[in-house]
Amino acid sequence: MYQFPARSTVILSFRGPDAMKAEISHRSDGLIVWRPADTEVWATTPDGSCDQIAGWRDLPAPGLDSGGAPMTVTPRQLIEDLFHPEPPDAHSDGSR
Repeated sequence: MYQFPARSTVILSFRGPDAMKAEISHRSDGLIVWRPADTEVWATTPDGSCDQIAGWRDLPAPGLDSGGAPMTVTPRQLIEDLFHPEPPDAHSDGSR
């Protein structure tokens, strides 16, 4: 998770063999970046600060990166089930 600075521009860059296949999903409470396997994600702010926010070689994501532990479900499915179990507009009428 990366906290974007309030009222500022952030440039996301992707480095890896399939970096052009990265996807971004927009939700009311944030952005979800879906990165391909073995792809680094970097965030750069206008002050020149550049931080790696995903895709560490020494900490491979299970089921996604080379060297990561195998999983029975895809990482995307796991993340969606855990953190985003319903579409953003599933309860647009305010009900729960």
